[in-house]
Amino acid sequence: MYIKRFRRSPGGKEATYIALAHNTIERRADGKTQTRPHLIMSLGREDSTTPQALDDLVAMATVLYERRIKSGMTPLEAVSEVKRALKPHTESVKHQDDAILESRTLGMRLLLSVVWRELGLDTALREIAKRHRVRAFDFECLVFGLVLNRIVDPMSKRAANEWLQRDAYFPEAEGWDVHHFYRALDMLHEHSDEIETRVGEALLAVSSEEDRMVFLVDTTSMFFEALLNDREIAALALAWEEAEDGNLPLRPRPRVINEPALRMQGHNKDGHAGDPQVVLASVCLRNGLVVRHRVYPGNTNDRTIAQDLVSAVEPLATAPAKVWVSDGGMTSQKLFNTLEAGQWHWLVAESPRKSAVARSLVLPVTGRYAKHPTKSQYSFKHVLLEEDDAPMQRPEAMVVVRNALDRERQLAKQQRHLEEVREALGKKGRNKGGHGKSVCAVVDHPSLKRYVAESEKRPGQYVLNTEAIRREEQLAGTRMLRTTLTEMEASELFDGYQLLQEVERNHREYKGPLALRPAYHRSAERIRAHVMLTVIAGNCVRRLEALTGCLMADLRKRFDRIQAFRVRQGGREHWITNKLANEDREVFKRLGIEALPDSWKQWREPSISARPAQMLASGSAES
Repeated sequence: MYIKRFRRSPGGKEATYIALAHNTIERRADGKTQTRPHLIMSLGREDSTTPQALDDLVAMATVLYERRIKSGMTPLEAVSEVKRALKPHTESVKHQDDAILESRTLGMRLLLSVVWRELGLDTALREIAKRHRVRAFDFECLVFGLVLNRIVDPMSKRAANEWLQRDAYFPEAEGWDVHHFYRALDMLHEHSDEIETRVGEALLAVSSEEDRMVFLVDTTSMFFEALLNDREIAALALAWEEAEDGNLPLRPRPRVINEPALRMQGHNKDGHAGDPQVVLASVCLRNGLVVRHRVYPGNTNDRTIAQDLVSAVEPLATAPAKVWVSDGGMTSQKLFNTLEAGQWHWLVAESPRKSAVARSLVLPVTGRYAKHPTKSQYSFKHVLLEEDDAPMQRPEAMVVVRNALDRERQLAKQQRHLEEVREALGKKGRNKGGHGKSVCAVVDHPSLKRYVAESEKRPGQYVLNTEAIRREEQLAGTRMLRTTLTEMEASELFDGYQLLQEVERNHREYKGPLALRPAYHRSAERIRAHVMLTVIAGNCVRRLEALTGCLMADLRKRFDRIQAFRVRQGGREHWITNKLANEDREVFKRLGIEALPDSWKQWREPSISARPAQMLASGSAES
């Protein structure tokens, strides 16, 4: 007795079917013997039963067969008798036990599919796939799977393929290979402008008029764990081309060369100053949705980036009034000229130490600082500049912002610095008419040197710079804003500038939960596609938070518990999901997701009863 196996491909999917069989030796007409197999019991698919059940069945059938042989039956009669005796047990062996065969995570897929359709990513990616005539894989589903993986459990593209096939409920991933993922990245980069334009229009459509007026601009850096930057890699490749036999470079020959160079050293904001990097610039609305992003070489300064972003965001600035908000590191006279030509308003930071207008017209203005109505540590001095006094020859406002907590801390620090300076100046040098080493240390110190000046009466000697001390006392805990929104209150302007924290929050989300960096891609095209995937994932996170009223960290914890289970019941396999908690049902209701099916064999995305943006608007109106 043994288990015989047959391989079949029903519906294009290969499966193994099994049967209980026994071989008997029979004599042919010519007198020779031959072995003939007899099928005693068909058991269906192998994965519908358990190895233990098959072992028990073989043992039981063997015992029955041997007993029939001992009773005097022929082998053929014994086989027929075993088949008759086991017939009542056929179904119980086929459907040995109801069991849960596997489980896959499902909850976050359901949430993501709502905003995926809302932003029009499904239709945009399908149209691109049609143009490329992609048949080896579903381009839209693959990009959806990559974004889902980045939100739930970010991995490399190779590991994401395994995650989609083994951990997530994603039946579309069957048959995918890692080269499909890299092909999708190449297609994503090729059509990045088209995709970003369509997503940007969808984001504007779900944003309020007030949100569409304000464009928040900031940059961050993204480092690579690499020893050479792209310029050094290009030089190494050239050295390989010019090398002669026996005098080859020590480093391996580069496989990827980016021209122009992209991964370069620059001012790194993550503490990886020596690593090659790229600069990621984001333009987002007041609600935190990123409508434009760009990737620049790692040594590009913020002023150059800002100038380029104005033209990139111009097609989206359709509101009657448009406001550019950025920090002082991005501003330049060229930027102000461009904004002026495009009829933009601006709200930017201005250095009170470097600005000649601030020193001459703003800081000398006396008067009490006005308190912030809700944030008591902040107070303001609001100075209006007429056209003749303003740098751009149009009315502007300068707002000096004073933070009482920072001012107290900086004044205490200044007193400690002054004590060190006075102590150093009090020490006499060895040479008559000169100064000691302690004074040299002060003069070379980056923070202390501002408090001393060379004496006019005694050459080679240093004295306290009283004017600098007074200026530092005045500027302690202060910063300055510059704007063309002259009719707004100082506290409103300050709150508007603080909206830049939304961009910073996006960047923290990219580098933290979405694992933007460190990146291991080498080609510029795939680096930009990787960044685009992360930005799309970040926008989906922001929309889900807005629609559900929950933070993404809470959504991950709650909806990771919603699983799809492949079960065997009554001999048949199908998928079911666990019972939803009431609070999870409420989230589904807010998103317009209809009830999930009790069981299914072939997955279909749940239909959405209403557009999420409409449901959110109606819910806020009722509240």
